[in-house]
Formats: sequence, structure tokens, C-alpha cells
Amino acid sequence: MRNKKNCGKRERRADAKKYRAEVDANVFQVSMACLKDAQIEIATGDPCFCKSCRSVFNNLSKREEGKEAQVWTCEFCNTKNEIDLDEEELP
Repeated sequence: MRNKKNCGKRERRADAKKYRAEVDANVFQVSMACLKDAQIEIATGDPCFCKSCRSVFNNLSKREEGKEAQVWTCEFCNTKNEIDLDEEELP
């Protein structure tokens, strides 16, 4: 009888060690289809980085015209950055 009880405990312990895979919600897909198109405009100028978090000014970023310079408020850290971009240099 002891053998039967021990076998049952071993089976339960083996079942207890099974782990479930967790879902990672921080995964997203980026389409690179635009890179293979031949009619892509080439960007000119150097990238403008945020002085706090080092993110880059992009086509979704908004700039404000100030008295002395253009101001970009970083979307990630809300830091105000002075930028100097011409119309041709805008992403």
C-alpha cells in the first residue's frame, strides 16, 4: 500500500511543476513595406535628439514657433527642446 501512496504524490508533484506561458502585451508589429517602395523621399539634415531622454524628433512630433527659436516638447518626457529646422529638414 505504501507504494501506491508514494506514486500518487509523485504524480501530483510533477503536475505542480508545470508553468503556463504568460502573454506579453508589450509586443507590436512594424510594417517595413514603405522601405521597398521606390518613391521614398530622402530626409536631409541631422536628427534632433531630446536632451533628457534622447528620443528623436519625428514626423508625429509637434513644434511650436517661439520668439527666438522653435520649441519641441518631447512626447515621452515632456522636456522642452530648442530646435532649428528648415521646412526641407522636417521629417
